[in-house]
Amino acid sequence: MWVRPSHVSAYFTIKVTMSSIAYFSSNEIGHPLLDLIILFKTRKITFDGSNSLHEIIGLITTDADLWDRSCQVTIQRYNDSFRASLYSLINTPTQENFDVVRAFTLLFVLEIDLSVENPLVSSLQNFKEETAIAFSGRSDRAGVIAKFGAEHLPIAILKRILNSTEIGSLKNLDIAAQEVQGRISKWNTDLKESIDQVANLKSALEEQKHGFNFVGLYKGFSDMASIVTGELNSKRKRLVQFGALILSPAIIDVALLVTKKIDIDTLSVQAIISWGAISITCTAVFLYFFRILLRDIDSKEAQLVQLRLRMSLCQFVQNYASFASAIQKDNPETLARFESVIFSGIVGTQDKLPSSFDGIEQMASLVKSARGG
Repeated sequence: MWVRPSHVSAYFTIKVTMSSIAYFSSNEIGHPLLDLIILFKTRKITFDGSNSLHEIIGLITTDADLWDRSCQVTIQRYNDSFRASLYSLINTPTQENFDVVRAFTLLFVLEIDLSVENPLVSSLQNFKEETAIAFSGRSDRAGVIAKFGAEHLPIAILKRILNSTEIGSLKNLDIAAQEVQGRISKWNTDLKESIDQVANLKSALEEQKHGFNFVGLYKGFSDMASIVTGELNSKRKRLVQFGALILSPAIIDVALLVTKKIDIDTLSVQAIISWGAISITCTAVFLYFFRILLRDIDSKEAQLVQLRLRMSLCQFVQNYASFASAIQKDNPETLARFESVIFSGIVGTQDKLPSSFDGIEQMASLVKSARGG
């Protein structure tokens, strides 16, 4: 069995890659090529040039896919003729049939030579030169085939390349360039508009940063104001409830008297005093807690006013840090009042809220006087 020499492991590189027909890699051609190699090895074909043709046929069978891709012009023109010539040589190994197969093989090698970047390996180059000389000037079929390879094959290969899809795209290169230029212009316009929009957004964000979130204070004050507002609404609801409780003892007393469930004529003086003391005590307790809630509401409202003042000042001030560092060089006290408001603590009227034991003495005196009576 023929073995490819190691020095031809990469004996050519294809320049142009186009759609190709599987020819040498098919069984239809591969099998007769192998049969021909056997005839060479068994010395049943011993014509002049048999050794070199044997080597080239071995290269073709070893790298059939590569020869398919690089010999498409010859394959498409002579595929049936070459196959018939192979079978003719295998069945009738005459000099004429040998010369025809050798001439067709020359066409394949010539097309390989025109399709590769690197020079041909020595075996291919020697076969091309020897065969071209051997068939030069001959008028038989082998000579005609060799003449086509020398005179017309390069033009046929060039025509195939020029009519290929890849080259067809290059023919419209000017149109494609205009389309690309138009797209680039559109992209540049869109990019410029996007940059302008980003610049406007950046400016708006800077204004938001300085106008409504000055040094992060505005959001902090806003969150605190929301919390205080929630507490204030809750305390107002409780204030209404305690206001109703203040009136509840009197309402209950009147209701009992109107419905005759309690007959005041039948009560003793001490019972009347005790009943009145209980009603007054409940009213006083409810009034006491009502007062605490009212003071607490006043405190929350005072805090809310201070927070809203700080929020308003934060909205007013722009670039305070740079402004203050510049203006305070000449007059350090210019922004002192502003800073005293902004950075002062949030206080309410807690010092004025009643103590938890306020009014206990008054209620104790009331009970003492009721017992004494």
